[in-house]
Amino acid sequence: MMENKRSTAICVLGMHRSGTSLMSGILNHLGVYFGENADLIPPRKDNPEGFWELSEIVSFHETLLKELLSNTNNTVPIQDVNFKNKTLQPYKKILKGIINKHFAGQPIWGWKDPRTCIFLPLWLEVLDEMNIDIKFIIQFRNPVDVANSLEKRNGLSRNRSFRSWFLHNLYALKWSNGYKRLPVNYDTLLANKELVIGNVVKFLKINNLEDNNIKQAVSGFVKKDLRHSFTSYEDVIQMVPEKIANLYKKMLRTEMESDFLEHDEFLAYINSELVNYTNYSNLFVDELQHETIQDYFAIEVFETSSLNFDKYLDSAGIICDGAIRTYTMQIPCINSGYFKLHPVNFR
Repeated sequence: MMENKRSTAICVLGMHRSGTSLMSGILNHLGVYFGENADLIPPRKDNPEGFWELSEIVSFHETLLKELLSNTNNTVPIQDVNFKNKTLQPYKKILKGIINKHFAGQPIWGWKDPRTCIFLPLWLEVLDEMNIDIKFIIQFRNPVDVANSLEKRNGLSRNRSFRSWFLHNLYALKWSNGYKRLPVNYDTLLANKELVIGNVVKFLKINNLEDNNIKQAVSGFVKKDLRHSFTSYEDVIQMVPEKIANLYKKMLRTEMESDFLEHDEFLAYINSELVNYTNYSNLFVDELQHETIQDYFAIEVFETSSLNFDKYLDSAGIICDGAIRTYTMQIPCINSGYFKLHPVNFR
């Protein structure tokens, strides 16, 4: 059993379409074991160099999402999840079985699946119980190019992709706090692969890059023509909501200033933004076919003298502008008395 032999796991955290597959492929060439080829999701047209995702881990995450009444494209945070409760405890045993099955005896191994950002507390609890060390590479990419890629591949709207980008990166940065971690910007990796790969090797304390064959294989794996969208920093800041832009700016700063990642100011910001996003997330009824929120509030009118409620038959429609907090709505005109907004359709 792996519990009896200490090993090191490398987790590549990041939003979908952010270069996590590229980074995982680099790590594989450097000697990090991601599993047997037959057990990995095979390459596809949208990812010809491979996903480097263990099929069983992806299926495990998808099952957990269904258990929690969520899905991969949902941008509403999973709230108040206690991985110690009786309902979710069996999943710890399942995850331990997956790790033992695929990674037993491997001194350094890795996994990658963007859904890990959501379930990282469960992973950390399991890895701690199995006496496995953990390091994180936080792979990020500007939100506009992520949205462009998801629109092309999955048909997702830009606003939904922005929200998903925001949530995945907040999760990754919050839950990895306190562990060894290295932020990597996808655009920097393509622009200066020698520098970034050198930083990764130093971070992981791997000496394989001294082998010329391995060095050439790693360098050859990074191909600029795999990127089909590039948006300048100036355009990104103009094209995304302010909340998204602020997080992107701070993530860029972590790349340039290594100590900023662990700065109290940054950690407080991440925690605050995640709390705020969670509190406001119920504004987004995030069904796959809808980009606007309809029939979210019912209006009740009452007279000040009696305070008797007569429920108004119509509901207000809400049109979301894609930002985290800002929304507009139209309500029927009321000539006299008071009215209140009564939330319905809470999820």
